Amino acid sequence: MVNKAAAIGRSVLAAGLLLLPPGAQAAWDFSPTATEWASWPEYCRVQYSWVNSGFAYEYADKYSLVHYERWRSTVGDKTYTHLHHYCGAIHYLTRARFETAKAQREYLVNWALENALYTYVRADPQSTVYPEIAITVARARMEKGDADAAVEVLNRAIAAQPKRYEAYGFLASVYRRLGKLTFARDALVAADAAARGNSAEVQYNLGLIELELGNVDAAVGYARKVYSRDYPLQGLRLKLQKQGRTLN
Repeated sequence: MVNKAAAIGRSVLAAGLLLLPPGAQAAWDFSPTATEWASWPEYCRVQYSWVNSGFAYEYADKYSLVHYERWRSTVGDKTYTHLHHYCGAIHYLTRARFETAKAQREYLVNWALENALYTYVRADPQSTVYPEIAITVARARMEKGDADAAVEVLNRAIAAQPKRYEAYGFLASVYRRLGKLTFARDALVAADAAARGNSAEVQYNLGLIELELGNVDAAVGYARKVYSRDYPLQGLRLKLQKQGRTLN
């Protein structure tokens, strides 16, 4: 039997060869479209710009050293050094979402997981971007049909930073996809507490889950909170209206 740790090590090494630092290869192994570039977090754009510094690429040298150092300080040196693999994972998952050919889609998802894991296992669990890295790993796991592994990585992120609400929110979406609505609600209640009631998105999703569970009064309560903040999505309101409930 192949040693599991050795197999993971080879997998991570393969990801490491994909996105090498300046001097090892001219650029990352992909080129974003203008829309993809605009959708990336700024720290990913800064990393991409820096990795391609000095080369004749469209997005090279778009940011100054000041930007680079600011994000390195914000994210933390340990995590930022390997962050470009996580950024690559975002890219591959986005491409996979719109890929219709099964084999190519699987290829993109696999590369997304490899790159996300490369950053994840090297990241500081207290880094400000750690929850997002964990969510990206979980997303790739879900794309591969491994919900248990997705739940595990999200719970680790929650344990590392219990006051951040993002991992709770994605955990809720995993449970919802599994049909475990009570678990999903519990995760969202925890997310709402972590966000101190300040996330309209979390409360919107709580309203939807309560409605699915048949708790219409609770759903109305969340809807009133959400729409008092001019939340743009109207799905919850429309669902309540179909049940004869208004928010007046």
